[in-house]
Amino acid sequence: MASPTSGSGSEHPTAARIRAAFEAFAAEDYAAAAAVLDEHCHYRVNGRSRISGTYVGRDAIVGLFRRIDELTGGTFNTSPFEIFANDSDAVALIDVTAERGGESIAYSLVIVAHLEDGAIVEMWSITDDPYRVDPFWDA
Repeated sequence: MASPTSGSGSEHPTAARIRAAFEAFAAEDYAAAAAVLDEHCHYRVNGRSRISGTYVGRDAIVGLFRRIDELTGGTFNTSPFEIFANDSDAVALIDVTAERGGESIAYSLVIVAHLEDGAIVEMWSITDDPYRVDPFWDA
């Protein structure tokens, strides 16, 4: 898998697409974020919390992020600090912060994405510590 930048300093197109999707979700521009997802995309969120599970299709995935925004009062923030990509796969390393019910949390997340024809068809989200993260979402 290639580094996010080549010798010329430009970001791989797949990495740029993934980064743009994160920026769109952060700006609550759900139409732009959904544009990178295949219509039948599968998104698997690890853990056992109320947000864990498999989300199938653009609408379900966008619905998840709307729900996360609602649960956190808009405080959910993702900061990708590294994205590795090639033409068909990407791995994003992300710092997450959020507040909910008077509690705050910071954790790391890995997103693995598989793309076909430039659209994400499968994604997996893995937190660094589901035993700490799950109770935050279930509180």
